[in-house]
Amino acid sequence: MSLICVVCGKVIVMNDKPDHYAVCPACPSNNLTKQQREKMNLGNFDLGECFCDVKCIHGHKTRMFNLGRGHYVACDTCRSYIAVGANLMSCWRQENKDIWQANYDSVKGYKFIE
Repeated sequence: MSLICVVCGKVIVMNDKPDHYAVCPACPSNNLTKQQREKMNLGNFDLGECFCDVKCIHGHKTRMFNLGRGHYVACDTCRSYIAVGANLMSCWRQENKDIWQANYDSVKGYKFIE
């Protein structure tokens, strides 16, 4: 289960979540087919070209937060969130359990998109 390039099929990031699709840095992203674009959508999220490019397909503002070493993106308008990776950025190391608890509380009752 990984983040897989929708163009070439290369594994971009290995993780323990269900397979997701994006475009790897080596592939062009400007001529994606409709089928490839749709494959990159997960729930109400467009996974974009990298974990930092996740957007809500409805145009709502999203926010990134950490729960421990895991990175997540939430759409507060759609009341949903998604895991985008772990230990991809070091910012989680400057946070503590109180911050992670507040982050968790901020998405309580939201739908977790797997």
